[in-house]
Amino acid sequence: MGTAPSRAPAPRAPAPAPARAVLCPAPMHAIAFGAKRVFQSFLRVTRKPLREWPGLTGARFDLLSAFLEGEFARPSSVERRQSDVRRTLGVCPSVVSRMVRALLERGWVARRREPGDRRAWRLSLTEAGEQVIRAARRLMLRAAERIVLDAICWRHRRDKDRRFDALARCTGYLDAIRYHFADRATLEYPWWPTPLDH
Repeated sequence: MGTAPSRAPAPRAPAPAPARAVLCPAPMHAIAFGAKRVFQSFLRVTRKPLREWPGLTGARFDLLSAFLEGEFARPSSVERRQSDVRRTLGVCPSVVSRMVRALLERGWVARRREPGDRRAWRLSLTEAGEQVIRAARRLMLRAAERIVLDAICWRHRRDKDRRFDALARCTGYLDAIRYHFADRATLEYPWWPTPLDH
């Protein structure tokens, strides 16, 4: 009587992979997408007043604002190197050159060669450019202060202090991420939301 053929042992099921440690309760794609959409919503709301000045796009608004850093302190006579303006905006040279040409055509900026370096340019606001950007910033900020505040505190006005504290802490994290990705843009619009009871 022959012996039964031996059977090969059944393959073992692979051991379950150890659970990955979850560093953040929310998925990062949701955080990144949410930050992107909030930023785009801010732009859509705050830049509506720019329609009053034909030709003043959001990008050109940013470039003109680069001459008004420090609570609007820069006078129109102050010049800035075009390369410095580019770094302030965090854009490539071709982009800032294209914006400068458009602003030159509208008479909002003046440009001259850098002394001792014929490849470089120095820029300054004209009187017309300074009037446009100061008026545009006042109108934009006036509209933004209340609208953005209402959005942040929507249905949670009693919780506004905690919400703004959380947002303030986020700025340090966002700056660290920007720095890691070599984003060195420094342009700022210094403003704060007005109180809800105003």
